[in-house]
Amino acid sequence: MKLKKKAVLSALAMLIVTAIALSSATFAWFTAGTVVSVETISASITNTDGSLLISADNITYDIVATAAEIAAYSGNTLPSGQATGGTFVPVSCTPASQQLIAGSINGETRLFSASGNATAGFFKVTIWLKATSDMTVTVDPTFAPGATPFLYAALITPDEAAPLILGTAGDSYFPIANGTVSCVDDNANDIIDALDAGYLPAMLGAQVTAVADGTMAISLAANVAETITILMWAEGQDAQCSGPITTATSSLTLSVTKD
Repeated sequence: MKLKKKAVLSALAMLIVTAIALSSATFAWFTAGTVVSVETISASITNTDGSLLISADNITYDIVATAAEIAAYSGNTLPSGQATGGTFVPVSCTPASQQLIAGSINGETRLFSASGNATAGFFKVTIWLKATSDMTVTVDPTFAPGATPFLYAALITPDEAAPLILGTAGDSYFPIANGTVSCVDDNANDIIDALDAGYLPAMLGAQVTAVADGTMAISLAANVAETITILMWAEGQDAQCSGPITTATSSLTLSVTKD
């Protein structure tokens, strides 16, 4: 029987969420006590025949992409202070377009105002795969958000029509559609929805629902690099991103196997 050759890629990003229970409620989009620390970002391949390789910059290919290499690549976005534990600012994310919008809520008027595309406070990393021959690989992520259902991860690959959204199974939110939203949170549920003054349907994007697990397939042509983009963020438009938040640890592991 012909033996099937396999190669496994492992990418581990540890997220630690720490929060302080405030005497007054904390609101979505302004959760000052939420700190997400990216501790380890690395990727490696168990690949004895050298047919599948990984790169942190699409220049140097090897069996491992180290945390230092990933952090050094200018195209990646890591929370500021990543080396010692960066901070995730709650944002609204539309994974299909990779649009992330920062925002804030005024604690007295509960007025939400977005301020354009965020440049920090979330995690965005691209890694490259390259094979010496045509092959298909299966991307099998494991995401553990801990006790924080407003933490999400998205995997985006060229072969998939839609990204894979990982989080607490069944949890969902309506992302802010653009960076010019201004709306009063009249019903005091810490998100923008149809019951709020000034609400317009165009303010929100399509509903996003997370799954606990899933797989994606990537077809690799010989010597042609393909990408896996990883997003991780705290979703400020999720109603559960409010009130006292307990300390939790989340992790993401990617296993990419040559079929």
